[in-house]
Amino acid sequence: MISDIKQIIRSSLMSFKERLKSISENSKVCNIILAVIVVLQIMVVSYYFIFEKEGYHSDEVWSYGLANSFYEPFIYGDTLSQDVSKCHKWVDGSDFLHYLTVQKGEQFRYDSVWYNQSIDMHPPLYFTLLHTISSFFPDTFSKWFGYVINIAAMAVGQVFLYKLGRTASKSKVFGLLLCVMWGFSCGFINLNVFVRMYSLVTMFGILYLYYHCRLYYGEGTVKSNLIKIGIFAFLGALTHHYFLVAAFGIAACYCFYYLFKKQFRMMFAYALTMLGSIGLSIAVFPATIHHLFFMENTESRLATKMPLIHSFRSCVSIVLNAITGISISPFATSWYSYVVVAVVLLAAVCIPLGFLFRKEEWFKKAMGKAGDAWKYVRKNFDFFFLFALMGTAFEMIVVSLSVNINVMLLHTDRYLFVVMPWAAFVILRAVWYIVTWIKPVRKFTAPIVAVVTCVLVVTSNLLCEKRYLFPNDMMGDGLVEDTCSPNSEYILCVNYEWVITCFTDKLIDCGRYFPTTVYTYSYDIDEMSKMDLTKDCYIIVDASQLRKTDVFNDKNDDGKVTIGNATFDLDENAFADSVSEQDVIDDFEQKVFPGYKLQFYSSQRVMGSMMHTFKIVPEEEYSDVPVIDADMEKDKMTESSVN
Repeated sequence: MISDIKQIIRSSLMSFKERLKSISENSKVCNIILAVIVVLQIMVVSYYFIFEKEGYHSDEVWSYGLANSFYEPFIYGDTLSQDVSKCHKWVDGSDFLHYLTVQKGEQFRYDSVWYNQSIDMHPPLYFTLLHTISSFFPDTFSKWFGYVINIAAMAVGQVFLYKLGRTASKSKVFGLLLCVMWGFSCGFINLNVFVRMYSLVTMFGILYLYYHCRLYYGEGTVKSNLIKIGIFAFLGALTHHYFLVAAFGIAACYCFYYLFKKQFRMMFAYALTMLGSIGLSIAVFPATIHHLFFMENTESRLATKMPLIHSFRSCVSIVLNAITGISISPFATSWYSYVVVAVVLLAAVCIPLGFLFRKEEWFKKAMGKAGDAWKYVRKNFDFFFLFALMGTAFEMIVVSLSVNINVMLLHTDRYLFVVMPWAAFVILRAVWYIVTWIKPVRKFTAPIVAVVTCVLVVTSNLLCEKRYLFPNDMMGDGLVEDTCSPNSEYILCVNYEWVITCFTDKLIDCGRYFPTTVYTYSYDIDEMSKMDLTKDCYIIVDASQLRKTDVFNDKNDDGKVTIGNATFDLDENAFADSVSEQDVIDDFEQKVFPGYKLQFYSSQRVMGSMMHTFKIVPEEEYSDVPVIDADMEKDKMTESSVN
């Protein structure tokens, strides 16, 4: 029975092997398969983007604002300088439209893009491309403008990822499997449904690594490869600052490699190429220096960071989970200690025994075989594999040091997108190596790796969260955007001023709006009362924050209060120790709009927070509609199960 099963597996693998061999020997067939793979991947990502993506991250809206708003990078003021000059007053709804779109007479104004990005904290290349596309469609906002860039970047990136895998392994099959592994992973979907610069910088990262691969394996001329490395280092540096980190990791490895090989002229040529390309990017966009070395990291000030080792393990877990579905704890586990103890004990036993038996013939033979194995490894060791691994690890280390994972949580993955294809290459190349080292299955390397690739694709999509779809979890009469018209006015009572950005695409056609916060609205009563109640009037309230009963429990010695991880200089009478949504509703009904009531319209999730929309109606027209949302329903189910 067992022998029959073995024979079936063997014959299946042999058949699979022959098919893969025939494919690998025909370049035209490989190119057709690659094209089919890329088209399928675009279709998969587009499905999620069109049918599953219901909301936007604030950064996605900022992409349009920073690209298209004429010399005005932030809708609410400037969060970097703590200026919120456009809040706490009535603003015309056209402000939203002007922020997200290119206006007539402002097309192709790259000086504005450069200015906005110098005030923000990112290089301008992506925003320049987005502004260029938007300039052909003035006064128009469309999610497709940004997605077009993603589609183009993902297609080009996959083609060169295939070339990278083929060049490094000398196998077209490996190149195709690498494209399958990365391109159907959950990480790939997350990357490309996110309307931000990360698809573009990831493409430059693949191109950068590919031409390093050609340089290492001697494909093409040195001059040609160095020029292309310099070009893509320049373009990557103008797309995202974290590209510089990944690029430096690879560049440092190559410099040490050339030093080790005593190829000094090559090292200087390579170093000058890298320094020249990065220097040119800084000359083109001088604000890079300020962004990297002098800009205050607000998020680090607001919350305590995890220790470096825990942050690094979190980054490793994020990358592994995105590509394979595997997760590891950011904290030390028991097996880790056991491994350390086992290694120490093994060394304590083997070293004395080795000394005792050093003259024995069998021991000499064993050491001779070990030496031969080490020589074989040294002779055949693929340093490029090590370079890709070190570049990936260096990016993780710097992200661990610079990003507060306690704040960013799983959205830390965006800072690691650029090296995820590198990590996919390292993982799959390691699997390929391991299989080739096992003699009994060596001839079935390609089919075995193909099976492993398919398994990893499945586990990645099953065990990794698709985190950039932002479901709205709408309950009630409709989405807030359904209420929007030139005859509508809104009070936005949100958590922090920057959250106003998340409503720009939803209220783009509204008449007027008044931005305030759940912590400061009591100071704005006089201004808010100027709302034109003859129109369709709504109040949007951040219910997620107000449902917390311990908002102001952490009071500092200087009289300031801590809300979550942020400290505010507020009058303690502005908020009670425990503030509920009903308290806010009562304040609006009694102090702002006497004779009117707030009638629940709907709830929806915006940027992870549950927002409640209330319509302001005369008391005589009020009907008591219960407030419901997804979080409340979840709490009820939890309470019911506990009971």
